[in-house]
Amino acid sequence: MTIYRETLQDLKTACSKYRHHLLGIEELKAAVWEAAQTIVAVEELELHKFLQWAEGQLDMVQFTVDQENIFRESLKIVSQIEEQIQQWKQDVPSLD
Repeated sequence: MTIYRETLQDLKTACSKYRHHLLGIEELKAAVWEAAQTIVAVEELELHKFLQWAEGQLDMVQFTVDQENIFRESLKIVSQIEEQIQQWKQDVPSLD
């Protein structure tokens, strides 16, 4: 897992920036997609699949939710991403 430390840190930063309205949903989706494409080890297949799922969920929110509700609805997915990163932090202690 340590080989993905920078990838997870970048994703964690993107989530934080999105929460603070410093990134739009397109940039967040790009960060999630990039992380999913970077994580390719067989041992991390679950992580890879989760990130692909999360990016797909962000797509669905972006294209099916009213504009004024996109941020609120997408935060639910951002929270799930952050929770997963928190779980993986035990394997990568330097993500704090």
